[in-house]
Amino acid sequence: MQRRTVIADSQGAMWINPETTPALARRGSGDMLTGLLGGLLAQATHRNIPTLDMVTTAAWWHSQAAILAANDRTELGVDGVTLANDLIRVISNSSY
Repeated sequence: MQRRTVIADSQGAMWINPETTPALARRGSGDMLTGLLGGLLAQATHRNIPTLDMVTTAAWWHSQAAILAANDRTELGVDGVTLANDLIRVISNSSY
């Protein structure tokens, strides 16, 4: 079964993240995404970056960190600390 994340705005634009993992169905992963989103959205207002760009970036980084963590530890072995460490790796290698 393929898992995807769908993000939509109020004008009907949609973005689909085709890569994710069940490892995100763990306690704390949503909190991690919320914090990441909050930080990016705060920057978006100062840099005049569209909100949808920041939301999709956060979802992409979050899923990529979880995929890295699951590959290193298995899907059931992904915890908040592991996800945070892999999120740092993903962001460090990103060009955004």
